[in-house]
Formats: sequence, C-alpha cells, structure tokens
Amino acid sequence: MFAHMSIALLAITLVSMASGVQATESPDQYRFVLIPKVAHPWSEKVKDGALEQARFLEAQTGARFEIDYRPPTAADVAEQNRLIKEATASGADGIALDLLDPALNRPAMAAALAADIPMVAFDSVAPDELGILSIGNDFRAQATMAAERLAELMGGKGKVGPRSSLRPHRPPNA
Repeated sequence: MFAHMSIALLAITLVSMASGVQATESPDQYRFVLIPKVAHPWSEKVKDGALEQARFLEAQTGARFEIDYRPPTAADVAEQNRLIKEATASGADGIALDLLDPALNRPAMAAALAADIPMVAFDSVAPDELGILSIGNDFRAQATMAAERLAELMGGKGKVGPRSSLRPHRPPNA
C-alpha cells in the first residue's frame, strides 16, 4: 500500500513541480530534492516511488529527472532545515519534503521559495501563508478508523496507550 501511495504522491509532486520549472542545467534535465522526516523504511518506499515516477516521466517526456534523496539521520528540525538550505543553495529544480515542524521549518522553506524553487509538502501540512501544496492524509480519520478497528478486535474491553515513533508532536490536522 505504501509503495502505491508513494508512487501516486510523487507523481503528483513531480508533475506539478516540473510543469512550471525552469531547469537549472538544461531544459531537458530536472533535479528534485526529496527530504523526509528521517531515514526510515517508509521514507525508502517514498524514495522508491519517486525513482519509479522519475523513470516514467523520462519515458514520457524524454527529459532527465534526477531524485536527490536526502534523509536526515535523526528526526531533528535543525538538520532538516540544513538540508532544505543545502537544496536551495544547490539550485534544485524542486523540493519535496515531509515537515517535522511547519513553524520551525518555515524560515528555510521561505528562503527556498524566495529563490524561486518550487516546493511541495507530503504527509504533512505546510504553513498556509507560504502557499505550498500539501499532499497528505487525513490523520484524524485514520486514527478514528484505527481506534474503531482496535476496539472491535479487543471486544470493546481493555486499555490502550498512545505511542509515537518520532519525536513527540501533534500533526496539524490531528
């Protein structure tokens, strides 16, 4: 499921970014930087989907699409911001990122936009005032469905506690 979701997600991302981008190296070459929250098996699936989509776009357009995958080694906002700044300085044709903290990521994102680098957030919600496309999930609906299924599996009895795999934070739409 995640592989299919990542393919669809990155298809929309790459097409939307490529449609209005002026390539830095040549009109037939595009480099997109992919920055997830952290190096993680799910992020690898997203990368795989991006690479598959790049191959598809190459076959359809004849242009070259490079995916520059830069996962932070830890779920750390400062490291993620450093990677956004590096992508901006390198003249990427677009940046796709899964934000750790939209408020704290905002300055690095604003700098990329000021440098005319298109950007899209995936599996997270970008600050509204930046006008960045956010492609994601309805976390509240997912949590409701998961809780209802868990209650059904437990026969409506028992106790369950929350657990987070990254740093403690609440997604903007949860």
